[in-house]
Amino acid sequence: MREVYLRQTRTIAPQDEDFEPGIAITHFPCELGRHQSCDFQIDHPFISRRHCSFSLEDDDVWVRDLKSRNGTYLNGEPVVSKRVLQDGDVLHLAHVRFSVRLSKPGAALVAPGRIKNPYLRRSIERSREPLYGA
Repeated sequence: MREVYLRQTRTIAPQDEDFEPGIAITHFPCELGRHQSCDFQIDHPFISRRHCSFSLEDDDVWVRDLKSRNGTYLNGEPVVSKRVLQDGDVLHLAHVRFSVRLSKPGAALVAPGRIKNPYLRRSIERSREPLYGA
């Protein structure tokens, strides 16, 4: 199964040594946004309630903007229809910048652990898989 790791860039990390400014997407489809129904909740004022989604098709990972107010951008270009992600891409959700890391098919990208980030929340009890971090 493919995995996507979105590492937030230009973040001032708190003094917590376990802080990891990223999101490990280990199941598809997956939605990001502020709403509690999203798989990952990003508590940021420029992120829409349902901002973007990720899907897996023929071993390719696709991103789609969900009509967010401040947009989703892939390598500086607005995502107006679904776009395939490549390892090393830069993804902006509004003004929040992430670098994209993709696992190879059948290989895990990140080791088990917990992501600690004050802007990210995920409900463990409703998750389909454990939360992972680098």
